[in-house]
Amino acid sequence: MDLGDGTPLPLEEALRTRLDIARVTTGLLRFVAERTGSHDLKRLLRPDNKDAPAQWSWGKQAADLVAAYPVRASAADWAGVPGRLQPRLYSIASGPLAHPGGVRLTVSVVRYTNDLGRDRKGVCSTYLADCADDGPVQVFVQRAPRFRPPADPATP
Repeated sequence: MDLGDGTPLPLEEALRTRLDIARVTTGLLRFVAERTGSHDLKRLLRPDNKDAPAQWSWGKQAADLVAAYPVRASAADWAGVPGRLQPRLYSIASGPLAHPGGVRLTVSVVRYTNDLGRDRKGVCSTYLADCADDGPVQVFVQRAPRFRPPADPATP
């Protein structure tokens, strides 16, 4: 599978590491509505129902949508449906003096049971919580604006 940069990637790896297979997107709703003929999904997607897709999908993941509206499609048909997995941004919670050569993050792990009674978890927070302490993880580094304490030491 090619993710647009010309580098081929096995479908399994793309699904596991590069594509957002959890989020219910308008594109996914449209794909499922077209292939199932669901009038309920088509109603959600009407231009006059701008907030309806977000309200309907609150707390749900793509697996919930496909469980409710089963779709038969080839891997090639599915390949263009999920978007790229977006970076999750966390702030570093340690200083170089406390942990030379490393960083610590403070991450709140997202785990919940949705309104369908299905256990769900955050894409990145649970990955970080459940991975081996010494295992490598892919990171996206973004330079943040420089933090500086206020010039006036009396400022809270």
